[in-house]
Amino acid sequence: MGTGLGAALIFAIFIRDSHQIVEMIFNSASPRTTMLVFVGSFMTMFGVGAALTGFIFLHAEEPNRTSRSG
Repeated sequence: MGTGLGAALIFAIFIRDSHQIVEMIFNSASPRTTMLVFVGSFMTMFGVGAALTGFIFLHAEEPNRTSRSG
């Protein structure tokens, strides 16, 4: 879900008419690679953030369990 939000954010940035970002990407030496890195970094950032948030929520809601031996 986090990666979907990252992709949606990138899509929203391009829709909002962000000329500087679009010019930077299309005027680079390899526009396709630059676009993939740009989109991939946002998707990864949101994906990791969503995973960490889910991990924190999961462990915050669990009752404190102690291991019983014997």
